[in-house]
Amino acid sequence: MHWLDIAAAGWLPYRFAPLTFNAYWTGLAFADLLAALLLWHRRPAIRWTGALLTLAIMISDVAINSYVRLYIAELPLFALTLQSAFLGFVILTIRHLRPE
Repeated sequence: MHWLDIAAAGWLPYRFAPLTFNAYWTGLAFADLLAALLLWHRRPAIRWTGALLTLAIMISDVAINSYVRLYIAELPLFALTLQSAFLGFVILTIRHLRPE
């Protein structure tokens, strides 16, 4: 989604938000891609790094999106609910990727 937003509105497309949040969400275009690539790697230690990066991304994204929804702008509740559910999935399954 972040790549689509950048393609549609240019660099730092979230103009309704403060620059720090705008930069964070734009940076997720790269961080999400890196996490996905690491999760697909064959080496368990690299997959674990991808899992930890995914966890960090989801915790920070849900926290920031919740803050923005409460205090700055009306973000879609459905999207935040899906993100929160995915965070729960990551938390519940991350232990399966931990290298032995």
